[in-house]
Amino acid sequence: MPLLNLKNAIISSAILFFYALSFASLIAGEVYKWVDENGKVHYSDKPFHKDARPMKLKNQPTKKQVEQARKQAETLQVRMNDLKQEQYDKAEQDIVDKNKAIKLSNTCKTAKKRLKMLNMQARIFRTDKQGNRHYMDDEERQKQISKLNQNISLHCKQ
Repeated sequence: MPLLNLKNAIISSAILFFYALSFASLIAGEVYKWVDENGKVHYSDKPFHKDARPMKLKNQPTKKQVEQARKQAETLQVRMNDLKQEQYDKAEQDIVDKNKAIKLSNTCKTAKKRLKMLNMQARIFRTDKQGNRHYMDDEERQKQISKLNQNISLHCKQ
């Protein structure tokens, strides 16, 4: 799933979750009405004013509707958590893939560098722990060239 679609899905889920949550809390509680000193009518889910009185709503939700709204909010929360986990997993996998690509690129560069050195026809030696030089003969050189060519064909983009 592209990251943009995942982001849109998370945002949509979050909006639905908070809508369902606010709806559930609104329908589960009372609505209060009061008129301030300027004659302006106010409504709230809490009695903020001393003159606030609970209202009887014509279409109050049933307990079943309230429970359904709560379950829907919980389901949306679970889905939102799942989407976040998917996004985290994808980002983590992207990091792993990028590290593999870097390692592969470095392996390729090293193999090409060694092949170039072997093809220069200069005498190549290795130094052991005692400091003694051991020169590579032509047969060993050809084996190394063959091995490096195989590695390059496997690991390097041509």
